[in-house]
Amino acid sequence: MPGRSRKQRKHGNAVFDCITLGIRMRRLLPFITCVLLAAVGATAEPLGAPGFTPSSDQPVGWRGDGSGCYPGATPVTSWNLQQKQNIRWVAEVPYWGSSTPVVAGDAVITTCEPYELFCYDADDGSLRWHASADHLDGLLGPQKAAEVRARWVANLGKKHDKDLEKEFLSYGLHSGDKRAQGHTFPTPVCDGERVYVAWGNNTAACFDLESGETLWKVFFGPLINSGNGFRKNEERAQVGGWSERWVPSPHLIDGLFISLQGSIMHALDAKTGRERWRWYLKDHLECYAEHDKAVQRKGQQGHWGVGTSAVLDLNGVPVLVTTWGHVIRAADGATLTPYVGAMSHTGASPVADDERDIVFFPDYQDGGSGCATDETWAVKLTVEDGAVTSKVLWHHDKIGTTGGSMLTAGGILFDNQLRAADGQTGKMLADGGPQGFKGG
Repeated sequence: MPGRSRKQRKHGNAVFDCITLGIRMRRLLPFITCVLLAAVGATAEPLGAPGFTPSSDQPVGWRGDGSGCYPGATPVTSWNLQQKQNIRWVAEVPYWGSSTPVVAGDAVITTCEPYELFCYDADDGSLRWHASADHLDGLLGPQKAAEVRARWVANLGKKHDKDLEKEFLSYGLHSGDKRAQGHTFPTPVCDGERVYVAWGNNTAACFDLESGETLWKVFFGPLINSGNGFRKNEERAQVGGWSERWVPSPHLIDGLFISLQGSIMHALDAKTGRERWRWYLKDHLECYAEHDKAVQRKGQQGHWGVGTSAVLDLNGVPVLVTTWGHVIRAADGATLTPYVGAMSHTGASPVADDERDIVFFPDYQDGGSGCATDETWAVKLTVEDGAVTSKVLWHHDKIGTTGGSMLTAGGILFDNQLRAADGQTGKMLADGGPQGFKGG
């Protein structure tokens, strides 16, 4: 979620003395567990170190700065909730949620369904404020909004008929069947003064970090279920399969709040919420034709990538690399490359090695219909004469084939089974589990 890429930033900002390592926000256990970190006395404090507060240059959101790496953190290696070992506090939240809590200085920000935001004191877990991104009152008026809200809540977890689903989607409400991940699936992002959210009810909102006051709120419009593909001539936000419940986490880049919702990417002025540019996936579907050559199939069926875009700096220009393999310039939404040669099929996000300009795509589908290659792909991006070109460095099925997002650090790629590979060559360095690195 960088305001500037890690190439551009200095590691001089401080970090938090408390990070949420255990999250219990499931339907049966709706509370946050805050794990105490050991104090460190470093003078230069990068992300993860005590005292860090986010800024416009270094906001924090999903995976911290987007990399999943916290070079200043010294977390405890064990904790026990029942015995209160290394547990500073436990705070109950009203309902379940799926996003990652965000630590911003002495505040912990988290979400719960259907579109609620909570801010807790990082030291003692006391509630500072609660805000909502409910847009129905402004859209429908209080009376009708209350009626629609009550019917929608009553139908959560139930399979809807087409007319009811169509009505709910017209209000930006997902169908809420048993597969639902909720409106609050995306992780908020914070610049140290404001908290930003982009949620599955096709809204974006900004709140004051200190008070929780709503600074601006935007409803992007009705959703439409386009089945298991995309309609080229459809201007509304398109959802299908599971995707109305899975919205990627947003970014803050150079004063822009950037969110991908319903196959439409919006860039809003972070201070005012006014739209600066808009990008439609429907206008850039050539990626599917190229990807289908690799999986030897035809058509868009099943092609729903919902991972968060990777962000990196190419010769001083911040770009987003979508889960479908597009390279988009953050400043104006221009498509610099329509397809880099790989995509991430399902919920896993592409990850970027910003020092080496390499993007990794875990193209995996668990039990699917042949839409993915079931391999991880490494793609090198290069700027030549102002144009972005791409080259596939390697691809194989020995890492990243679990459906989870990976991370890269020091030129090494890791997956969620602790398998590791050299990012430039793809050579395996660890098979995962407790055995550790092979070396080489």
